[in-house]
Amino acid sequence: APRRATPRCRIVAAPHVATLQHRTAPRPLHPLPFTICRLPSVLCPPQGFLRDAMINYLAALGWNDGTDQEIYDEAEIIEAFGLDRVVKSSAVFDMTKLKWINGQHIRIQDNAALQPMIATILEDSGICTSTPTPELTEAAVAVSVQSMELLTDSEGIVKRCLGYPLEETIGSGEADKLMGDDFLVLAKELVERYDAGGMPIFGGGGADASDSFNAAWSDFVKDLGKALDRKGKRLFHPVRLAVTGSMSGPDVAAQMRLLGHAGAAGEGAVVDVMPITARMDTLRAFVDAFYVPPDPNAPVVEEVAEVDAPKKGKGKKGKKGAESDEDDGAAVVLKDGEVPTVCEFAKMDIRVGELVEVWNHPESTKLYCEKIDVGDPTGPREVCSGLAPYFTLEEMKNQRVLVVCNLKPAKMAGFVSNGMVLCAKSEDESRVEFMEPPEGVPVGTRVLPEIMDGGIEPLGPNQVKKKKVWEGISPDLTNNEASEAMWAGRRLMADGQPCKAKSITGGTIG
Repeated sequence: APRRATPRCRIVAAPHVATLQHRTAPRPLHPLPFTICRLPSVLCPPQGFLRDAMINYLAALGWNDGTDQEIYDEAEIIEAFGLDRVVKSSAVFDMTKLKWINGQHIRIQDNAALQPMIATILEDSGICTSTPTPELTEAAVAVSVQSMELLTDSEGIVKRCLGYPLEETIGSGEADKLMGDDFLVLAKELVERYDAGGMPIFGGGGADASDSFNAAWSDFVKDLGKALDRKGKRLFHPVRLAVTGSMSGPDVAAQMRLLGHAGAAGEGAVVDVMPITARMDTLRAFVDAFYVPPDPNAPVVEEVAEVDAPKKGKGKKGKKGAESDEDDGAAVVLKDGEVPTVCEFAKMDIRVGELVEVWNHPESTKLYCEKIDVGDPTGPREVCSGLAPYFTLEEMKNQRVLVVCNLKPAKMAGFVSNGMVLCAKSEDESRVEFMEPPEGVPVGTRVLPEIMDGGIEPLGPNQVKKKKVWEGISPDLTNNEASEAMWAGRRLMADGQPCKAKSITGGTIG
């Protein structure tokens, strides 16, 4: 039976997962918020921890196997555990680390194994008025699994997916950037296509129906993008806002499948659902209230491309080595004295790099600290990346990458980062892959659109920040059907060869 008092203890051995040996510590420690007892076969209710995650965390308190591995299943712990690796100092209980480990175990579970637990949560929380259907439960797992740290997190995630907080999101100012980029034009087009029966609606069904809907939704979004000349973030983000009412969240198609299964479960089976019909009514009312059609009698204004003037002198006087606020870089003189328009992309310094050292950030479980060789004469530069949820330390080591090198240094949880590693993210935001340079291209090689020859010098970090150059070019970074990196419809090349992701197509890069 569980102990009545909360123990203050440190784990010193776990030769068998059912009984964890412990002894009283010689001085007060952070108290464990649960009793150490025989663990249930799957779940430790009601906190939402998986049994394997709890065993993983408790066994690692004051012990490690001498490697960088942090996630173990039961068999691996039994095989690896030994008293010779137990440290003498007392372990400190870290709830944040426990939740992170639990989230990793959730994501390596088969979705089918999670469904009985999520079904219980849906019913106990009042989201479902009775036992949810298997299809509804499967859809709830699909929208929750990538974000959960605790199984109980699924309650809040599912509730947000079933709701439609469009007015709240816009009223908060969170969507101001999208509103300034003609969100109403896209919303109007989407509503018109819905009214004409051209927008796919999921009405429930099994795996075949889900696969068919996923393909239809992908084709619908791509066709919408072509019609409005939008792609990447300029397409996916406003579509997400229009359909879900939120700026972020699970895959939009997965949320629509959840709505479809909620509707198919019957009237009153799921509470507080905003079905797609009501969402489109709300969006239509918003468009009708605020959309202003373009004036056909307005004069046509022709855009004139600006050309940077050549440098004269050294710019403004100031501290030695300081960047001039007036110096935008010289234009490149090509054949016969022709001066081309300076490509905005060439103002960025993106280079081929290689990870030479990687370690866990001491203050964040989502960050890695890295040393990356990008050809700097001073040696590898230190960079911090939020890639811990997507890659293991082993996968990061010696990885060849593309690095943005002229962003201003920024502190990430106290660690100064001097660049950014570029990765591809799938259209549904469920997968992340490195954007890799061509094989054999040396580190330090600049990455540029295929029409550029590398003659334009990039701006310094201060100018990039002041002129918001990265913010201007990054929305057009995508990858094509061949997984190649693209900017504004042109392939990104290193030494005349395209840069690619391993398998992601039609995604965004950032």
